[in-house]
Amino acid sequence: MRLFGNFTKVEEGADGTLTVEGIATTETVDGDGEVVVADAVKAALPDFLRLGTGPLREMHQPLAAGRVDAASVGSDRRTRITATVVDPVAIRKVKAGVYKGFSIGGKVTARDPDDRNTITALRLTEISLVDRPANPDAVITLVKLEDTDMTETDKPDSAPDALADCMPLAILLKALSAAVATLSQKQMESLLETLQVANTDEAPDDGADGDEGAEDDNETADDKAAGLGAGDLRKALDRARVEGAGLRRRCDALAARVKALEAQPRAEDYVLKTAAVAHGAGRADAKTALLGADAATALDAIKKAQRHPAHMTPSF
Repeated sequence: MRLFGNFTKVEEGADGTLTVEGIATTETVDGDGEVVVADAVKAALPDFLRLGTGPLREMHQPLAAGRVDAASVGSDRRTRITATVVDPVAIRKVKAGVYKGFSIGGKVTARDPDDRNTITALRLTEISLVDRPANPDAVITLVKLEDTDMTETDKPDSAPDALADCMPLAILLKALSAAVATLSQKQMESLLETLQVANTDEAPDDGADGDEGAEDDNETADDKAAGLGAGDLRKALDRARVEGAGLRRRCDALAARVKALEAQPRAEDYVLKTAAVAHGAGRADAKTALLGADAATALDAIKKAQRHPAHMTPSF
């Protein structure tokens, strides 16, 4: 179920948001040939606003554009709503007249048995900004853009991007784990002491006045280190130490395995040794001796090498 209604008021706030008012629905037949009884909307509003505000979307898509601040059914049986648009793109579309009204979306739970186009009960799920309101009684009555008369010097500085200035703790801890994996015990203890000092109100006394400008430059770094907490960093360092030790053990085990595989005798060596012993030749002449041996001797050497790998001891 989707019912449409135009804006009746658009007002720009000082904080950059947009307040939009309008008639969401009336008991007039809309473009879809349906009528919603005012009592049905009135009964659905408490659940829709149960969290204080209701969801405001764009074109019935799962994209939040703002919030529905208030909704009520008047004595004229018209449903009026007040919403705040916070999405910059949606704000521009409202100002440009792309979005002309509201559309109420929900699920019909009951209809008039004598007239199936009359909705007598519904569950309101969202209200959207739309470009094609269908309800003929829903119109925009006022568009007001607030003039703050602000000069360039009066304009406040843009708010800092907090997300750009900080790194999520999980990513930071992962980076720390990788960075300290190769540190020695002494180096890690020294790092912990430095972090613990940064996490206290007292700064280390260097015994000199120092350069005030340099101290100011270091203040930001100290504040960031203090905000992390020595406890979390100690846990990260301990985990990095354990992970580093585990990686070293795995590396040593793999190296030992490779060494053992490289030292393992090959069947070819045993065959060559057998042929050399049979013909009194050294390793240099083993292949020649094997080629000169009769087929039975060569075949016997190969079979023994396959059956008795423990005897493959190439000691030429």
